[in-house]
Amino acid sequence: MPRPARKTTAVAKTKPAKKLKTSTPQTNNKPWLLLVNPASGGGRSMMALPEIRKALQQAAIPYVESLSASKQEFLYSVEHSKKYCGVAIAGGDSSLVMALPLAARKKISLAFFGSGSQNDIARHLKHYTPYNVVQAMTRPPQATDAFLVTTEIHPEKPGRSPTRRPTADKTLMIGGQVNFGLGVEVNRFVERLKKKHPLWYRLQFIAGFYSICRTVLKGLTPVPMQVKSQGLTLDGEFHIALFTKIKYWAGGFFFAPQAELDDGKIAAVFVRRCSLWRLLRILLAAIKGRHLGMPEVTLLQAKEFTITFATPQAAQVDGDIWERDGQEVRERRYHLLCKPQGYWLQR
Repeated sequence: MPRPARKTTAVAKTKPAKKLKTSTPQTNNKPWLLLVNPASGGGRSMMALPEIRKALQQAAIPYVESLSASKQEFLYSVEHSKKYCGVAIAGGDSSLVMALPLAARKKISLAFFGSGSQNDIARHLKHYTPYNVVQAMTRPPQATDAFLVTTEIHPEKPGRSPTRRPTADKTLMIGGQVNFGLGVEVNRFVERLKKKHPLWYRLQFIAGFYSICRTVLKGLTPVPMQVKSQGLTLDGEFHIALFTKIKYWAGGFFFAPQAELDDGKIAAVFVRRCSLWRLLRILLAAIKGRHLGMPEVTLLQAKEFTITFATPQAAQVDGDIWERDGQEVRERRYHLLCKPQGYWLQR
């Protein structure tokens, strides 16, 4: 008698999974580190914290909360966060910038609860509420371009002439934008007002408008500069020179509609010398992105830019003036570079 046929089940042969080297950080059931900067926006991050907790709890996302008392403590928390699923930062744009170099080097996923004074990065991500951020945290992180600002630092000490001996190159990784001219002067003046009285945190729009008028009437802008990129040279005097990876600037102006976080390019928007009245009209049009057709406005897009000034100039980076060792960085030349897939962001 013939033997009955055995029942067999086809099993697909699979190779053992390889460990990822430079790919997406692996997500798992580990808790997130909720890292809070309590000083952001004059305490706005602390006011937003109850809503952030509620959103995380409703989504059943486990987390461990940590309040940073200093920049050193903040960076230490990021550096030792590999035991977590990722780091969720509650603070201003500058809080995200602090975490970027370490997160990029250690391939740590970042989520961002924008709760500072400007929140332009959060606007670009359409993370208007903590619930938008939590929804993004349930998806895999996405590769995001690194925006690098490099310059040689020549510290200026009070009472002494600037040293002519060049020091090592210093590079800053930023999240959204760097700008020169009007943004620097307005930032510097408004921060002085805030230090005098906390009420100015609530009256920031009024302080900013007054500072714009003051800056132009005192002749602090426009600033002469030369911009080079991919064989193109742009010379002139500019009130605003904005280099950005995000669409929004200065608390909600739709200044660079073409900017994207992952297109491998930096969007640059320039506003040439014009009267104060004309500048205010350009800024008003920029609320809806209608300024790009005006003759004083120039838009460029490229992977890298080199900016040269006649005199040393400071840079405003994601809402704060760039500082080193407690002093403003002031240089005649800055080099900007977009590096694709520089870090991982929940968006």
